[in-house]
Amino acid sequence: MGRLGPMVAVLVLGAAVAEGQEIPEQAAEDVAGSRAGALTSEPAGAEPAEAASEAFGEVEAEQPSSEAPPSDTGAADASEAPEAVEPSTDDAASEPPGTEPASDDSASDEPPVEDAAAAAPDADDSDASATDWSGLIERAPAFLALTHHAAVHLPIALWLFGAFFVVIGVVAPSLRNQIPLACLVGGAVTSVAATASGWWYAGYEWGEPWDCTVGVGDIDWSEQLTQHRWTGVALVAASCVLSVLAVISVNRQGWKLAWFWRLGLIALAAAVAWEGHIGGELIHGEGFLEEAFIEWVSPAAD
Repeated sequence: MGRLGPMVAVLVLGAAVAEGQEIPEQAAEDVAGSRAGALTSEPAGAEPAEAASEAFGEVEAEQPSSEAPPSDTGAADASEAPEAVEPSTDDAASEPPGTEPASDDSASDEPPVEDAAAAAPDADDSDASATDWSGLIERAPAFLALTHHAAVHLPIALWLFGAFFVVIGVVAPSLRNQIPLACLVGGAVTSVAATASGWWYAGYEWGEPWDCTVGVGDIDWSEQLTQHRWTGVALVAASCVLSVLAVISVNRQGWKLAWFWRLGLIALAAAVAWEGHIGGELIHGEGFLEEAFIEWVSPAAD
């Protein structure tokens, strides 16, 4: 009977573990104590003691630990839960009349009214900056008129430079032909552009276009603008004639014709200087150079 007691206790504990019941600590201590007593009272090779020991080991293995991690059944249940179904557009259409549908910012790609109004000037600017090739030639005089103040410097500089070398050629004959001839012809070509731009400048910027119906006898030659206009025309004509004579003179090596165009170049230089002075008075006022000279030599006179 002493041997059956531990075995009965082990069986009782095993049944309790199988049913999922907790084992009281006192019962576990009794089993351990009875096991120890059985081991001391039985010989080493006793089979019942060994069977009891094996049975007790199985009970300890099957006993759930108090520190076991929580069960993952909750996480598995959560993963198996059905996902939330988003309401479709059909559900939104079937909502009661009093409810407002949710706004969708990406539903419309049209720009706001303010952006459309701001983009309108840009479209107008792009249209305005487009080149109108059809009226390019008609608008050319208005643009070329603004180049008059730059264009007049070319014939002035060339004729003055050529006249200087004519004078130098008196003592250095090798310098009195090629350089003056090049300056005379170059000045004649550029004087055409300067005179044409000057006439357009008077019409577009000064508001005084030339009236072609006016006869030569009806021209008021006292006006500075009229003097400036026709003096420019006379200089263009004279420079063209002198250029032709200069080319003929260089080819024929005639000294009379050579001195004629050289002296004519000096006269052109003096005339174009006076013409430039008249143009300066039209811009800065009549007598501006004299007033500046007086202020320079006698500032106390003011």
